[in-house]
Amino acid sequence: MAALANFFAPPWARPLAELRESSKAFLLIQAAMCLQGMGRLAEAVEPMQAGLEAYIAQKSWPNAALAASNLCDLSLTLGRLAHARNYARQGIDIADHNACELEQIICRSYLALVLFHQGHLIKARKFFQQAEKIQRQIQPEYPLLYSLGGFWYCQLLLSLGQYREVQERTAETIEIVRKEHWLIFIALDHLSLGQACLMQVLTEGSPDFTLATIQLDQAVMALRQAGREDFVVLGLLARAGLYRVREDCPHAHRDLQEAMARAKRGGMALCQADAHLEYARLYIAQGQPEEARSHFTTARQIITDISYHRRDQEVMDLKSQLRRTP
Repeated sequence: MAALANFFAPPWARPLAELRESSKAFLLIQAAMCLQGMGRLAEAVEPMQAGLEAYIAQKSWPNAALAASNLCDLSLTLGRLAHARNYARQGIDIADHNACELEQIICRSYLALVLFHQGHLIKARKFFQQAEKIQRQIQPEYPLLYSLGGFWYCQLLLSLGQYREVQERTAETIEIVRKEHWLIFIALDHLSLGQACLMQVLTEGSPDFTLATIQLDQAVMALRQAGREDFVVLGLLARAGLYRVREDCPHAHRDLQEAMARAKRGGMALCQADAHLEYARLYIAQGQPEEARSHFTTARQIITDISYHRRDQEVMDLKSQLRRTP
């Protein structure tokens, strides 16, 4: 960020006038991505939008499609789901009209993610499947959606209870990203595997949390090294859930406290809702219903305000639990 600041006056809206137009667009996107990685999400929106407009003006279509998908990602994390959906659609239009095959995969994956968060699971799966079909056409050696799109597809499958499919998919995709040394995607595959192992234990009634613990510990450690704030929060929330079911409340509180602090600092509305839901579950497990109700009420309000309907069933389940709790 310090190096990039030398090319702006002032940071981060206007690159220096004497730079080439292509360089200005590149610098805007790089600044936005660095800000996003540091958790300064609201600051990242303006340079990312300016970069998208610059790439469209230059008719640099692959870069424009990627900028639209990055804006979708930013908007999602900030809880602006309607904006995210528009950016995903814009990215698909750009990619499809200009035959940008890789970007067709990425933008469809982002639209699927938006639909998933909005609670449209069947539509979301359709777009993930479309993205995977395009990938098989251009990369027949990789038949499964991998990297970020593969991670979000696994999150959808987990929400449908299909943990065995997630285990099978990530066993393959983690080898792909390991070959490329993509630390963040390796970490996300560990996260999916850890969540799948935890779901298997809870579904099948096994008392052995060893595999889930190993995978989630590896995920959190690698996500910290990768340095993407919003993904670190996802890892901490998943591990807090593991600690809760293991009845290790001090460690659950530790991870939740850090996750909430990072989410609030970055304005991550979705992650804040998720953290409040997990706090409610943890306080129920500890026999503290008033604290649970407080977090539940806050989570429900956020979810309603931003139309985060992916969590509707969890809200209903928690509401039912709290009704039964004296």
